[in-house]
Amino acid sequence: MSKKSEDKEKNAGDKMIDYLTRGVSDEDREPREGEVDLIEGYSREIAFIGEDGTICINYVGQKDYVSGGGWEQFSPDDPQYGEYCAKYGLEKPGDSKCILRRLVDGEWVEIDDKQDQAN
Repeated sequence: MSKKSEDKEKNAGDKMIDYLTRGVSDEDREPREGEVDLIEGYSREIAFIGEDGTICINYVGQKDYVSGGGWEQFSPDDPQYGEYCAKYGLEKPGDSKCILRRLVDGEWVEIDDKQDQAN
């Protein structure tokens, strides 16, 4: 790799690090005029039972223009397994459930996907 290419890559990396570590300003958090952030104030949980009986749950959400997500897994011998089966209405491998929530007046409220799309 040439010296010029190495410098260009280093500068791109430095710019990315600067961008990520400086934080997001209040101005950057606000949508630009005419822009709508479709995921702001929404969260989603998707739970399913895999072939081996393990419950997998994916969480995604965004509030104040900060998004996050993660996964959890519970095997059939986990003490919380029954609790999560009941919460998501899961009974057998292949079952799945999606829960959507929207931030309304500072509270997360479960919403019906079809109802929300109509608004």
